[in-house]
Amino acid sequence: MFKKLILFFSCLLLLSSFFRAGDPSKLALIIAVGDYPESSGWCKLNSKNDVLLIRSALKKKGFEEKDILVVSDAKATKSGILEAFNDHLIKNAQKGGTAFFHFSGHGQQITDNNFDEIDQFDEALVPYDSPMHFQKDVYEGEYLLRDDELGRLLYKLRKKLGKKGNVLVVLDACHSGTATRGLGIARGTSIKMVGNSFVKKKNSNVFENAGLNTEIKSSRKTANMVAFFASGANELNYETRDQNGNLSGSLSYAFSKAFSTIENNTSYRGLFDKIKLEMTIIAPRQTPQAEGNLDYLVLGGKYKGSQRHFKVLRSFDDVVIVDGGTLAGLHNNTTFAFYPIDTKDTTKTNPLAFGTIQFAELFTSEIHLDRILSEDIAVGAWAFVKNQNFGEQSVRLQMKIKSTVVQNNLHVEISKYPLIQLVDSFPDLILRFEKETNQLILETKEAFVLFKKNMDDVGGFENLVILKVLNYAQSNYIRKLEMQDQHIDLELEIVPIKIDNNDEQAYEYIPLASKKGADGVLRFQKGDKFKIRIINNGDKPAYYSLLDIQPDNKINLILPERHLNRKAEEYYILPGQTHELPEPSEDYQNYWTFEPPCGHEVFKLIATYQPLNLAQTITTRGTSPEKSAHPFEILFGSTFKNKSSITRGSANPSIPPNTAQIYSLIFRIEK
Repeated sequence: MFKKLILFFSCLLLLSSFFRAGDPSKLALIIAVGDYPESSGWCKLNSKNDVLLIRSALKKKGFEEKDILVVSDAKATKSGILEAFNDHLIKNAQKGGTAFFHFSGHGQQITDNNFDEIDQFDEALVPYDSPMHFQKDVYEGEYLLRDDELGRLLYKLRKKLGKKGNVLVVLDACHSGTATRGLGIARGTSIKMVGNSFVKKKNSNVFENAGLNTEIKSSRKTANMVAFFASGANELNYETRDQNGNLSGSLSYAFSKAFSTIENNTSYRGLFDKIKLEMTIIAPRQTPQAEGNLDYLVLGGKYKGSQRHFKVLRSFDDVVIVDGGTLAGLHNNTTFAFYPIDTKDTTKTNPLAFGTIQFAELFTSEIHLDRILSEDIAVGAWAFVKNQNFGEQSVRLQMKIKSTVVQNNLHVEISKYPLIQLVDSFPDLILRFEKETNQLILETKEAFVLFKKNMDDVGGFENLVILKVLNYAQSNYIRKLEMQDQHIDLELEIVPIKIDNNDEQAYEYIPLASKKGADGVLRFQKGDKFKIRIINNGDKPAYYSLLDIQPDNKINLILPERHLNRKAEEYYILPGQTHELPEPSEDYQNYWTFEPPCGHEVFKLIATYQPLNLAQTITTRGTSPEKSAHPFEILFGSTFKNKSSITRGSANPSIPPNTAQIYSLIFRIEK
C-alpha cells in the first residue's frame, strides 16, 4: 500500500510538472526610482505613476499579480536591483516562458571601461544610491548600472528561458541634458560620470553600441529579446501628463496604452508603431528606439488579445464601473450595450441595458445605464462598445506675458473657446514674450516653436495665436485616431524613388531599407522623391483617403488628389490588389517630394466601405456635413469647424465600431 501511495503521488508530481511546462510563467520586474535623495543631486521624478500604468497593462495581458515584482525608491539600490533580477527573474524563469523588465528613473553616461563604445561612454541606469557627480577616490560611478552589466544579466535570463522563451525590456530613462527651460521634467543629465583628467580619444576600430545591442542579437540557445528606449542618444526624455494632470514617463505611458490594446498575434513592429504614434503626440521631440527582431510576435504570442468587451466590476443602481478607461481608448460619451456573461453573438441576444460613459479614468470608467440592473445580473456582465467617442479636443495653454493689455485681450478672445484651457502648470503650449527680440512666441512644452512674430508687425495677434492653438488641438486629435475593422485591412507603403536627371518622368526605385534607421524609424531628407503604395490584405473592397499631418500641425489631404479633380469614388481597391500612386502620366508630375518643416510626420490612411468627402470638409472649414454623410466624415468635419463655431470642449461625435480602418505611418524629415 505504501509503495502504491508513492507511485500515486509521483504520478501527480509528473502531471503537475507537465501542466506547468505547458503554461510557461510570465514574470515581470518593475524598477521605479523617483524619490532620489536630495544629497544625490538628482531631481525628483514621478516614477511611482509609471508603476500603476505598467502593472495595469501587464495584468490586462495575463500577467498574475504574484508574478509582478515592484522594487522602488530606497529599495532600488544597485544591489537591490541586482538581487531582484537574479531572485525573481532568473531564478524563477521557466523554459519557454516570458519575462518583462522595466526601468523608470534617471540615466547617465559613464566612461567606457571595456572599449566597446565608439563615443567612449557607457550608457547607465541610475539606482537610488548613485550620486550625480564624480568625486575622485570618493565616488566614481560604481553604483551605476552600466548597459554592459544589464546586458549580461539579460543574457543569463534568456539562456534560462531557452530558445522558445521571450524577453521584453522597456527603459524609460535617458542620459541627455536637462536644459528644459522649466517646461518639463527630463530623466537624465548632460553631466557625465567622468573625472577632470578624462581626454576623449578617437577610436575607429569599434562600432557604436546602442545600449544593449551586443547582447540583444538572436541565438539558437537563448530567448528572443526586444528592447524599447524612450529617446535617441542625444535627445531629452520628458515626462508627460495624463488627462487628470498626473505626470509619468512618456515611454511608460505610450507603452502601457499601446500594449493594453494590441490584438492577438501582434508583432513587436506593430507594437512599436503604436508607441511611436503616441509619442508623436505626447513627446514630439523624442525618437523612441527599438532593438531586437521586431518581426517576432510580442512575447511569443503568450498574452491575452485585446478585449472585444469589458467587464462590469461594480454596480450601484443605474451606475456601473467597467474594467477599462482612457488607457484602453475609452472616453466620456462612449456608449455601450450590456449582455449576459459569455455572450458570443450580440446579434442573437437582447441587451440587458444600454449605457454612456460619464467619467473615464485611466483604468476604469463610470457608466450610467438607461435602466436599473440588479447587482447579481450587472456584476460580470459584458459591455460591448456601441458608439465610440475618441476623447476631448482640448489644449492647455500657459501665458508668460507681463503686459496686462496683451493678457486681457487674449483672455477675452480665448474665453470664446472652451477647448482652450488657461493653466499655470503642466501646459501643452506656452505663449511667451521675448523682450530681447520683441517677439511673441508660441511653443510646445518641448520648445517646438509653432508661432513667432515681432510685436511691431503683429496686427490682431489674438486671432493668429488662437488659430495656431486650434490647429495644434485639431492635429493632435486626428493624429491619435485609431480604428480597426475585421474585414478591411489596407496597408500603406512609402516608395522612395530617384529621378533621372535627363527625364523627370523617368525614375528608379530606391530600397526602403536604405531609409530606415537602426531604431526602425524611416528617415527622409528634404527634397527626396517618393510614390505611395496601397495594398489590400483584407477580404473586402474599400475606398481610401490619405491625410498628412506635418510637424507644425498642418493637415494636408494627399488622396484624393484635389489638383487633378479626382473624386473619392475613384480611390477604390479590391482584395489582393496593390495601387501605386501617383499613376504615370505625361500631363503632371508622377511623384511627390518631401518638404519642410522637418521633424516627425504622420500619414493617416483611412479605409471605409463608402467613399469619404474629406476634401470638401477641409476646404469649407465649418460647413456642417450632410445627415447622410459617413460617420467618419462627421467626426473629421467636427475638428475643422471655423473659429466662430467652435464652442465646445468636451463632447465630440461618437461613431460605431467597424466604421473605418485607420493605418498610421510615422517617419522623419531631416535637413
